[in-house]
Amino acid sequence: MNLEEKRKRLSENQRRFRLNNPQTSEQKAAAVLRMKNWRINNPEKSKKLRLKEYESEKRKINRISEKTKESMRLYRKNNREKINEYKRNLYKKDKTSKRLSDKKYKDKKIKTDPVFKFKVRMRTRLYQFFKTVGLKKYSSTAKLLGIDYKDAFTYIENKFIDGMNWGNYGEWHIDHIIPLSSAKTNEEIIKLCHYTNLQPLWAIDNIKKNNKIL
Repeated sequence: MNLEEKRKRLSENQRRFRLNNPQTSEQKAAAVLRMKNWRINNPEKSKKLRLKEYESEKRKINRISEKTKESMRLYRKNNREKINEYKRNLYKKDKTSKRLSDKKYKDKKIKTDPVFKFKVRMRTRLYQFFKTVGLKKYSSTAKLLGIDYKDAFTYIENKFIDGMNWGNYGEWHIDHIIPLSSAKTNEEIIKLCHYTNLQPLWAIDNIKKNNKIL
């Protein structure tokens, strides 16, 4: 009989003994008190006993841990496709949920934060332009502007003419004074993205201007 079998037999014998010899609450309390007094009167032995119990519990946990690891390894090995399918479905679900959450947040912030709305419009405008001309947008919109969004927002605001405000944004556009489409090279495009090439312009005037330099 190996050590593991001996432990199991001892544990089973102890369990049967407890079942066949149930203790009253008074007996249990007395046993606890005796153990407490014994620990107080035998500190060194008590310390050794606690250490022995700790080591025994640690070995037990390690054995369970190793068995669990092996069991999980075998499960992963035998159910690889099932696990991968579960992960793919979970990823799709989380991605869809995140998109919906991000869209709700974005829509709400656009309605309440004019700087954020300006940021979204500028990013979308430049992204669409680079996509249209078939170029890669390597730099962030803020870097292309040469200034942070809040300062660019203030720059545009200082150029408002009578009747313009952020509440009627849409009735007026943010126009590139020298149109982006006039650029011949990537370097020229980057130069024209600079915030100093921006101005607020009434929508009707911007449509009439089209790609011309006025």
